[in-house]
Amino acid sequence: MISQYEPETQSGNAIPLVVRRYAEEIATRWWRRHSAYIENPRTRLEEVIDFDESIDAFLDGLEQSGLSGRKLVEQTVLGDAPDVSADIFVALALAARSGEEAILDRALEHTQALPGMPQALEGLFSWSREPLVSATLLSCLDHSDPRIQDAAFSQCHTHGKSGASHLANLVNGPATPLLARALRTAGECGRVDLLPAIRGWASQDQDTNGAVRYWASWSTVLLGGADPSSIATLKSVAESGATNNGTALQLLCVALPQDELIDYLQSISSSIKPSLLVQATGWSGHCGYAPYLIEKMRIPALASYAGEAFRLITGLDFEMAQAVIDPPPFLDDGELALTQQMYPYPDADQAADWWSACQDDFSKEHRLLLGEKINAQRLDDILLGGEQAQRELALIHRTLSRPGDMLVPLHAHSSIQWLRLQQLKGKTI
Repeated sequence: MISQYEPETQSGNAIPLVVRRYAEEIATRWWRRHSAYIENPRTRLEEVIDFDESIDAFLDGLEQSGLSGRKLVEQTVLGDAPDVSADIFVALALAARSGEEAILDRALEHTQALPGMPQALEGLFSWSREPLVSATLLSCLDHSDPRIQDAAFSQCHTHGKSGASHLANLVNGPATPLLARALRTAGECGRVDLLPAIRGWASQDQDTNGAVRYWASWSTVLLGGADPSSIATLKSVAESGATNNGTALQLLCVALPQDELIDYLQSISSSIKPSLLVQATGWSGHCGYAPYLIEKMRIPALASYAGEAFRLITGLDFEMAQAVIDPPPFLDDGELALTQQMYPYPDADQAADWWSACQDDFSKEHRLLLGEKINAQRLDDILLGGEQAQRELALIHRTLSRPGDMLVPLHAHSSIQWLRLQQLKGKTI
């Protein structure tokens, strides 16, 4: 039933105030979705499903307003909020629901010049895999506007599209503004056929910008082609203050042999942020770090990070074990306050007692994730039922074990994620 979400109509025309209210509700929820759910490391897929369904319900209602409602939405986008990607997303999503290519093309044309349009278009591609949207994505791969091409390439793996010759031409051709995006897409889409060219761009000898070398190295490793050059680039980024330093370090923690990883983390222990080093020990899956993490739980600025890293390795849920205490008052530090909101503050003494009693149950011979040896079944279970940060780590493990598989789009509409995960498990829908 969606009647509670259907805008009232008057003589066949949508009531402007109601349409505007519905459009604002969709825009607000879509904008909030990323920060409140997708970027929240503790969100579970079932929560994203509930939230996505609420957005779809309002879209269902807005769709009932017909042509007059669609025109009102377009007028709002072009008039009141020309630079807000969330409002543009509403216009594009509503046009896509018409199922008519001409209507969606017109919406794309009317919004193309708006600053927020590329982000909104990427949002549409990650929201729907309807035939019209998939066809539009493919047509945008060779669009004249690089911003639109970027949005399309970013969601190829969401639609199960390889990028075909469009991607191959970019990776095999000269450096262009889209090269870094293309290299990343190649990794996301499992394009092992492009590995020689990707590895070439990852070479330290290439006179290219940092983004090109980074994404070439990232995809090289993800596609199972790790070599000294790609590993060196990832290490360089991990040890820097760059935006992708955490992403680079997480991939290294999974890709490097365990002995080599332990030596590497020791070598950078004094040169990277302490919180990132603590997180890396959790990503390593090595239970030998348990005593180290217990000690870090006694440092207020690192306690929540250490507790979560300990949980990633051992599976101990501090909240369920009632091993949580009130944190001491922090100084006015935004990062510390945010960490407190994300993760509980662990009781280090209880953690030490628990480890003393249970450490013999864990083996240093195997990498662990949430207390269990990593295998395909375990990874699939976490991808379906784990928290967002756990799912992202499980996805790296799974992809490295199966080079050539497309990444599961963990930021896409929950129905797209769910279907892909069922396919991975071999179930018939």
